[in-house]
Amino acid sequence: PDLLSNLHCLSCVYGFFDNTTSSCVLTCPFGQFGDISNLSCSPCTAPCLTCTPYIGSQCLTCTPGFVFYNFACLTACP
Repeated sequence: PDLLSNLHCLSCVYGFFDNTTSSCVLTCPFGQFGDISNLSCSPCTAPCLTCTPYIGSQCLTCTPGFVFYNFACLTACP
């Protein structure tokens, strides 16, 4: 049997994030950011569709119906 296929991370070293599948990743999946406070991948703050790598409330793109402006998602143009 392949012993490496049964390994799971209990925690990640600084700079890597637990992506909720018990593996450590350098970059979190789409719609998530690397939360430095607990070294895990966390969802971007709504209504962000995607956010900056380390700040969940700093939007890069918005969910439909919102307007992107200065790293925020607004209900209308400023």
